[in-house]
Amino acid sequence: MTLSRDALQFPGRVRGQTPERSTLTTEHETQHGVEQFMPRERPAGDPACSATWQRRGFWRAVGVSLVALATTTGAAAAPGEKSIAPWGFENLEIYRASDSAACVRPADLDGDGRLDLAFAYNSDTSIRLLLQTTGKQPVVAGDGDGGNGAAAKDENAELNDIQFDRRFETVKIYTEKEVRALDVGDLDGDRKPDLAFYGDPPELVVIYQSGEWGSKQVKFPITDGTPSTGALRVRDVDADGRLDIVLLGKGKTYIIRQNASGALGSPEILYNAYADATSIEV
Repeated sequence: MTLSRDALQFPGRVRGQTPERSTLTTEHETQHGVEQFMPRERPAGDPACSATWQRRGFWRAVGVSLVALATTTGAAAAPGEKSIAPWGFENLEIYRASDSAACVRPADLDGDGRLDLAFAYNSDTSIRLLLQTTGKQPVVAGDGDGGNGAAAKDENAELNDIQFDRRFETVKIYTEKEVRALDVGDLDGDRKPDLAFYGDPPELVVIYQSGEWGSKQVKFPITDGTPSTGALRVRDVDADGRLDIVLLGKGKTYIIRQNASGALGSPEILYNAYADATSIEV
Protein backbone atom coordinates (compact mmCIF):
# COMPACT_ATOMS: atom_id res chain seq x y z
CA MET A 1 0.00 0.00 0.00
CA THR A 2 1.49 3.33 -1.02
CA LEU A 3 0.60 6.79 0.26
CA SER A 4 1.59 9.86 -1.67
CA ARG A 5 0.98 13.56 -1.93
CA ASP A 6 2.12 13.85 -5.54
CA ALA A 7 1.80 10.33 -6.94
CA LEU A 8 -0.89 10.01 -9.58
CA GLN A 9 -3.39 7.30 -10.44
CA PHE A 10 -1.09 4.46 -11.49
CA PRO A 11 1.88 2.97 -9.59
CA GLY A 12 5.27 4.16 -10.80
CA ARG A 13 3.89 7.40 -12.28
CA VAL A 14 5.13 10.38 -10.25
CA ARG A 15 4.78 13.95 -11.33
CA GLY A 16 7.84 15.00 -13.29
CA GLN A 17 8.83 11.46 -14.30
CA THR A 18 8.12 9.70 -17.59
CA PRO A 19 8.37 5.88 -17.44
CA GLU A 20 9.99 4.32 -20.49
CA ARG A 21 7.00 2.17 -21.44
CA SER A 22 3.42 1.68 -20.39
CA THR A 23 0.15 1.10 -22.19
CA LEU A 24 -1.75 3.61 -20.06
CA THR A 25 -0.87 6.45 -17.74
CA THR A 26 -2.37 9.68 -16.45
CA GLU A 27 -1.63 13.32 -16.79
CA HIS A 28 -2.13 15.57 -13.76
CA GLU A 29 -5.64 16.39 -12.73
CA THR A 30 -7.16 19.51 -14.18
CA GLN A 31 -8.29 22.38 -12.00
CA HIS A 32 -11.70 20.70 -11.83
CA GLY A 33 -10.35 17.36 -10.65
CA VAL A 34 -10.96 15.52 -13.92
CA GLU A 35 -8.37 12.80 -14.52
CA GLN A 36 -6.99 12.70 -18.04
CA PHE A 37 -6.28 9.31 -19.55
CA MET A 38 -4.04 9.30 -22.57
CA PRO A 39 -1.81 6.75 -24.33
CA ARG A 40 1.86 7.13 -24.94
CA GLU A 41 4.18 5.83 -27.61
CA ARG A 42 3.74 2.18 -28.49
CA PRO A 43 6.97 0.20 -27.85
CA ALA A 44 8.73 -0.52 -31.15
CA GLY A 45 9.82 -4.07 -31.92
CA ASP A 46 7.23 -5.61 -29.63
CA PRO A 47 4.73 -7.53 -31.82
CA ALA A 48 3.09 -9.03 -28.75
CA CYS A 49 1.73 -5.59 -27.92
CA SER A 50 -0.08 -5.21 -31.26
CA ALA A 51 -3.27 -7.07 -30.36
CA THR A 52 -3.46 -5.31 -27.01
CA TRP A 53 -3.09 -1.87 -28.54
CA GLN A 54 -5.57 -2.67 -31.30
CA ARG A 55 -8.30 -3.46 -28.79
CA ARG A 56 -7.39 -0.89 -26.17
CA GLY A 57 -9.74 2.08 -25.67
CA PHE A 58 -8.57 5.30 -24.06
CA TRP A 59 -10.69 7.94 -22.34
CA ARG A 60 -9.76 11.55 -22.00
CA ALA A 61 -11.63 14.27 -20.12
CA VAL A 62 -11.12 17.62 -21.78
CA GLY A 63 -12.56 20.91 -20.55
CA VAL A 64 -16.33 20.51 -20.48
CA SER A 65 -16.62 17.47 -22.73
CA LEU A 66 -15.64 13.82 -22.55
CA VAL A 67 -13.78 12.50 -25.57
CA ALA A 68 -13.47 8.77 -26.28
CA LEU A 69 -10.39 7.81 -28.27
CA ALA A 70 -9.99 4.30 -29.70
CA THR A 71 -6.63 3.17 -31.00
CA THR A 72 -6.11 1.38 -34.29
CA THR A 73 -3.00 -0.32 -35.61
CA GLY A 74 -1.70 -1.97 -38.73
CA ALA A 75 -0.62 -5.60 -38.94
CA ALA A 76 1.96 -6.92 -36.49
CA ALA A 77 5.49 -7.50 -37.69
CA ALA A 78 6.60 -11.03 -38.56
CA PRO A 79 8.63 -12.89 -35.91
CA GLY A 80 12.17 -11.57 -35.83
CA GLU A 81 11.34 -8.36 -37.69
CA LYS A 82 11.18 -4.91 -36.19
CA SER A 83 7.63 -3.60 -35.82
CA ILE A 84 7.10 -0.41 -37.82
CA ALA A 85 3.33 -0.72 -38.28
CA PRO A 86 1.67 2.70 -37.91
CA TRP A 87 -1.01 3.26 -35.29
CA GLY A 88 -3.25 6.12 -34.33
CA PHE A 89 -6.71 7.16 -33.19
CA GLU A 90 -10.07 6.60 -34.81
CA ASN A 91 -12.68 9.37 -34.98
CA LEU A 92 -13.47 11.28 -31.80
CA GLU A 93 -16.66 10.54 -29.86
CA ILE A 94 -17.81 13.51 -27.80
CA TYR A 95 -20.11 13.58 -24.78
CA ARG A 96 -20.97 16.96 -23.32
CA ALA A 97 -20.17 17.42 -19.63
CA SER A 98 -19.94 20.31 -17.17
CA ASP A 99 -16.74 21.54 -15.58
CA SER A 100 -17.78 19.65 -12.44
CA ALA A 101 -17.17 16.24 -14.04
CA ALA A 102 -14.60 14.20 -12.12
CA CYS A 103 -13.33 10.74 -11.23
CA VAL A 104 -13.41 9.10 -14.67
CA ARG A 105 -13.39 5.29 -14.25
CA PRO A 106 -13.43 2.77 -17.15
CA ALA A 107 -15.03 -0.62 -16.37
CA ASP A 108 -17.35 -3.21 -17.95
CA LEU A 109 -20.49 -2.07 -16.14
CA ASP A 110 -23.06 -4.29 -17.87
CA GLY A 111 -21.13 -7.53 -18.36
CA ASP A 112 -21.06 -7.46 -22.16
CA GLY A 113 -17.27 -7.63 -22.40
CA ARG A 114 -16.92 -3.99 -23.46
CA LEU A 115 -15.42 -1.21 -21.38
CA ASP A 116 -17.88 1.45 -20.28
CA LEU A 117 -17.34 4.67 -18.37
CA ALA A 118 -18.44 5.91 -14.94
CA PHE A 119 -17.78 9.44 -13.74
CA ALA A 120 -19.07 11.96 -11.22
CA TYR A 121 -21.27 14.77 -12.53
CA ASN A 122 -21.36 17.13 -9.57
CA SER A 123 -23.34 19.93 -11.20
CA ASP A 124 -26.50 17.89 -10.55
CA THR A 125 -25.10 15.58 -7.81
CA SER A 126 -25.18 12.46 -9.93
CA ILE A 127 -22.95 9.70 -11.26
CA ARG A 128 -23.16 9.18 -15.01
CA LEU A 129 -22.61 5.84 -16.72
CA LEU A 130 -21.79 5.67 -20.44
CA LEU A 131 -22.57 2.15 -21.66
CA GLN A 132 -21.25 0.93 -25.00
CA THR A 133 -23.99 -0.13 -27.44
CA THR A 134 -21.73 -1.45 -30.22
CA GLY A 135 -23.47 -4.36 -31.91
CA LYS A 136 -26.72 -3.74 -30.04
CA GLN A 137 -30.02 -2.16 -31.04
CA PRO A 138 -29.77 1.65 -31.18
CA VAL A 139 -30.74 3.27 -27.90
CA VAL A 140 -33.69 5.62 -27.57
CA ALA A 141 -32.85 9.32 -27.64
CA GLY A 142 -32.51 10.88 -24.22
CA ASP A 143 -33.03 14.33 -22.75
CA GLY A 144 -30.22 16.04 -24.67
CA ASP A 145 -28.23 16.85 -21.55
CA GLY A 146 -26.65 13.54 -20.63
CA GLY A 147 -29.77 12.03 -19.07
CA ASN A 148 -30.93 8.44 -19.51
CA GLY A 149 -30.78 7.20 -23.08
CA ALA A 150 -28.72 8.64 -25.92
CA ALA A 151 -28.98 12.30 -26.77
CA ALA A 152 -30.33 13.14 -30.20
CA LYS A 153 -28.49 15.47 -32.56
CA ASP A 154 -29.75 19.04 -32.58
CA GLU A 155 -30.22 20.06 -36.20
CA ASN A 156 -30.37 23.75 -35.15
CA ALA A 157 -27.10 23.69 -33.22
CA GLU A 158 -24.42 26.24 -33.97
CA LEU A 159 -21.14 25.18 -35.55
CA ASN A 160 -19.14 24.99 -32.30
CA ASP A 161 -21.88 23.64 -30.03
CA ILE A 162 -20.90 20.37 -28.34
CA GLN A 163 -23.27 17.51 -29.10
CA PHE A 164 -23.40 13.87 -28.06
CA ASP A 165 -22.38 10.91 -30.13
CA ARG A 166 -24.98 8.16 -30.02
CA ARG A 167 -22.92 4.99 -29.56
CA PHE A 168 -23.11 5.12 -25.77
CA GLU A 169 -26.23 4.85 -23.65
CA THR A 170 -26.28 7.26 -20.72
CA VAL A 171 -27.52 6.22 -17.28
CA LYS A 172 -27.88 8.81 -14.53
CA ILE A 173 -27.69 7.86 -10.83
CA TYR A 174 -28.53 10.63 -8.34
CA THR A 175 -26.32 10.73 -5.24
CA GLU A 176 -27.57 13.81 -3.33
CA LYS A 177 -23.89 14.50 -2.65
CA GLU A 178 -20.90 16.03 -4.36
CA VAL A 179 -18.69 13.08 -5.30
CA ARG A 180 -15.07 13.61 -4.22
CA ALA A 181 -13.72 10.09 -4.95
CA LEU A 182 -15.14 7.18 -6.96
CA ASP A 183 -14.16 3.61 -7.81
CA VAL A 184 -15.81 0.56 -9.36
CA GLY A 185 -15.80 -3.14 -8.47
CA ASP A 186 -17.89 -6.16 -7.40
CA LEU A 187 -18.62 -5.49 -3.73
CA ASP A 188 -21.27 -8.13 -3.05
CA GLY A 189 -19.97 -11.20 -4.87
CA ASP A 190 -22.62 -11.29 -7.62
CA ARG A 191 -20.00 -10.77 -10.38
CA LYS A 192 -21.50 -7.40 -11.27
CA PRO A 193 -19.50 -4.19 -10.71
CA ASP A 194 -20.83 -1.80 -8.09
CA LEU A 195 -19.96 1.83 -7.33
CA ALA A 196 -18.25 3.16 -4.19
CA PHE A 197 -17.83 6.87 -3.62
CA TYR A 198 -16.87 9.31 -0.91
CA GLY A 199 -19.01 12.42 -0.95
CA ASP A 200 -19.73 15.79 0.55
CA PRO A 201 -21.53 15.98 2.98
CA PRO A 202 -18.92 13.48 4.26
CA GLU A 203 -20.00 9.86 3.94
CA LEU A 204 -18.83 6.68 2.20
CA VAL A 205 -21.57 5.21 0.01
CA VAL A 206 -21.76 1.94 -1.92
CA ILE A 207 -24.30 1.74 -4.77
CA TYR A 208 -25.06 -1.83 -5.81
CA GLN A 209 -26.05 -2.89 -9.31
CA SER A 210 -28.47 -5.57 -8.09
CA GLY A 211 -31.91 -4.70 -9.43
CA GLU A 212 -31.84 -1.13 -10.75
CA TRP A 213 -28.82 1.07 -10.20
CA GLY A 214 -29.28 2.90 -6.91
CA SER A 215 -32.08 0.71 -5.58
CA LYS A 216 -29.73 -0.80 -2.98
CA GLN A 217 -27.16 1.25 -1.09
CA VAL A 218 -24.97 0.89 2.00
CA LYS A 219 -23.61 3.95 3.81
CA PHE A 220 -20.70 4.31 6.22
CA PRO A 221 -20.63 7.46 8.42
CA ILE A 222 -16.96 8.28 7.88
CA THR A 223 -16.58 12.04 8.25
CA ASP A 224 -12.79 12.50 8.03
CA GLY A 225 -12.10 10.96 4.63
CA THR A 226 -9.71 12.80 2.32
CA PRO A 227 -11.62 14.81 -0.34
CA SER A 228 -9.32 13.77 -3.18
CA THR A 229 -10.01 11.79 -6.36
CA GLY A 230 -7.17 9.41 -5.43
CA ALA A 231 -8.36 8.73 -1.87
CA LEU A 232 -10.62 5.73 -2.61
CA ARG A 233 -9.69 2.34 -4.05
CA VAL A 234 -11.66 -0.89 -4.56
CA ARG A 235 -9.05 -3.64 -4.24
CA ASP A 236 -8.59 -7.17 -2.87
CA VAL A 237 -6.44 -6.21 0.13
CA ASP A 238 -6.23 -9.67 1.73
CA ALA A 239 -5.95 -11.89 -1.38
CA ASP A 240 -9.15 -13.83 -0.62
CA GLY A 241 -10.58 -13.28 -4.10
CA ARG A 242 -13.10 -10.69 -2.90
CA LEU A 243 -12.85 -6.94 -3.47
CA ASP A 244 -12.64 -4.61 -0.47
CA ILE A 245 -12.74 -0.84 0.01
CA VAL A 246 -9.75 1.28 1.01
CA LEU A 247 -10.37 4.93 1.93
CA LEU A 248 -7.69 7.41 2.88
CA GLY A 249 -8.55 9.51 5.93
CA LYS A 250 -6.78 12.26 7.82
CA GLY A 251 -3.73 10.49 9.26
CA LYS A 252 -5.38 7.11 8.88
CA THR A 253 -6.60 4.55 6.35
CA TYR A 254 -9.98 2.84 6.50
CA ILE A 255 -10.31 -0.74 5.24
CA ILE A 256 -13.77 -2.27 4.72
CA ARG A 257 -13.51 -5.97 3.91
CA GLN A 258 -16.01 -8.06 1.99
CA ASN A 259 -16.81 -11.33 3.75
CA ALA A 260 -17.60 -14.75 2.29
CA SER A 261 -21.34 -13.96 2.06
CA GLY A 262 -20.68 -10.81 0.02
CA ALA A 263 -21.45 -8.36 2.83
CA LEU A 264 -19.17 -5.48 3.79
CA GLY A 265 -17.89 -5.45 7.36
CA SER A 266 -17.23 -2.59 9.74
CA PRO A 267 -14.38 -0.19 8.91
CA GLU A 268 -10.95 -1.12 10.23
CA ILE A 269 -8.48 1.69 10.92
CA LEU A 270 -4.76 1.75 10.14
CA TYR A 271 -2.90 4.84 11.32
CA ASN A 272 -0.53 6.45 8.83
CA ALA A 273 2.89 7.91 9.51
CA TYR A 274 2.28 10.47 6.76
CA ALA A 275 -0.57 12.77 7.78
CA ASP A 276 -0.77 14.90 4.62
CA ALA A 277 -1.28 12.13 2.04
CA THR A 278 -3.84 12.90 -0.65
CA SER A 279 -3.67 9.67 -2.68
CA ILE A 280 -3.44 5.99 -1.88
CA GLU A 281 -2.47 3.02 -4.05
CA VAL A 282 -2.94 -0.64 -3.17
